Amino acid sequence: MKNRIISRYYVAADIVLASPLSLSGGDGEHTDSDVMRDGEGRLLLPGSSVAGAFRAYLGQRKDEAGVFGYAGREEVTGLQKGYMSALLFSDTYFDEGEGKAVVSERDGVSLSEEKTVENKFDYEIIETGAKARMYIEKVCREKDGEKGIQRGLREIQLLLSALDKGEIRFGSRKNSGCGWIKVEKAYKYVFGMAGETSGTGTQSQEVAGWRMESDTEMPGQEEAERWMAFCTAENPWGDSAEWKDWKIELPEQKYISIEIPLRLTGGISIRKYSTRPEVADFEHMTVHGSVGKERIPVIPGSSWKGAVRSCAKNILRELGIPDIQEKIDEWFGMVKDNTKSKQPETQAGSGKNIRQPDSAKNTKWIEAPAGSSQNAKQSMVVIKESQLTGSVLMSSTRNRVNRFDASTVDGALYTENAYFGGRTTLRILVRKTEEYVYAPLLGLLSLVVQEIEEGYLAIGGQSAVGRGIFESDINEVGQGIQWSEEIDRHKCLAELASLKGGR
Repeated sequence: MKNRIISRYYVAADIVLASPLSLSGGDGEHTDSDVMRDGEGRLLLPGSSVAGAFRAYLGQRKDEAGVFGYAGREEVTGLQKGYMSALLFSDTYFDEGEGKAVVSERDGVSLSEEKTVENKFDYEIIETGAKARMYIEKVCREKDGEKGIQRGLREIQLLLSALDKGEIRFGSRKNSGCGWIKVEKAYKYVFGMAGETSGTGTQSQEVAGWRMESDTEMPGQEEAERWMAFCTAENPWGDSAEWKDWKIELPEQKYISIEIPLRLTGGISIRKYSTRPEVADFEHMTVHGSVGKERIPVIPGSSWKGAVRSCAKNILRELGIPDIQEKIDEWFGMVKDNTKSKQPETQAGSGKNIRQPDSAKNTKWIEAPAGSSQNAKQSMVVIKESQLTGSVLMSSTRNRVNRFDASTVDGALYTENAYFGGRTTLRILVRKTEEYVYAPLLGLLSLVVQEIEEGYLAIGGQSAVGRGIFESDINEVGQGIQWSEEIDRHKCLAELASLKGGR
């Protein structure tokens, strides 16, 4: 059945990484997880990753009709059916070089419940501040209305706005600080057939310097020539194409945002190790700044999240909440390897699929679901990486200590670079699900935030000697903690307390 194209929308968005991007193509030449590059070695964010994240945000399944197209079968005949996506995405490239994208390595560890290291790994990231241009094309057809697809740009406006607010993130570790993107500027061009109308229902006029004019079923010659000139131009995205009203209010907030301004009372040491003789043995984690070789100290989202999760677990234990591990896994996510499904687990409340052997009353066993080797759940809590401003770098050299007998090692010293003082903002997103699930979580997080603001929860290493302690602060406009929507804290705390009854 004929379904002709009536217009094409071309959109470009200037984006900047608001946090590191950890997106691997599976290579491990330099680290356990190298950043993705194309055949020419250029850093990229694949169009497939962009389309997948955008599609997931809209909640459209692959067998469900919508703007991203679908594939399925007729219920009666069983014949294949579907149509192509109306949105097309190009690969997004980050340029390396002086003042451009910087790739660095980070160390990570997997900790046990006793805070001992179970596994160490390293991975590459594209550092915060890298810029790129993202390209999107929207193809509009006559029968789009019958498929529930809008002809205008609202879908793209919605996706760009959600991206700018942090509700869409890319790559791995996107719930632990990575993959946040800000949209700095957007551009658009529109090319259409006769009869295509603007949002007001009138004949489309000049849009970003391109005018649609034709009184036949085919594009007017002038319009076609302009479209060809656009397609062959090296860089047609001039100021005349700027799209000033691309940002819209999201019709549905899928996350509740919490922003907590904090002030570092002493020093902080989230260590990056080095074996190079010309640099310090240990230095606090930093990213490149925009001025020369300036380095900006950061607090990774993984460090925040690990501390918040541990504190949340302690609070639940003090409140006497049952099935603590089950609730922590539900709220903060988990990945359990069920290949060792017959290994005993002594921690209470570790899961629902449990049987208790007669020989060990206090030992529980996890049974793997049929046909799977892992059991995973996505975190409802998302924490962004923080940058410290106004802090001071201090170096110190100390004696190495023999860990066996606690004596100093003759002639052995080590040097550490740590940062002292400064301000930062901790940003937490809480994914909305059923209210009875996220309301008690909000109550729990309000208690965790209070622990941080009062200096009871330390971040990073050497916390036993006063490192990583924060206190409440105000932001540049004199405001304290900010919630994206009004929250009844007493109700959330009551919902948390009700879990003691076993809900």
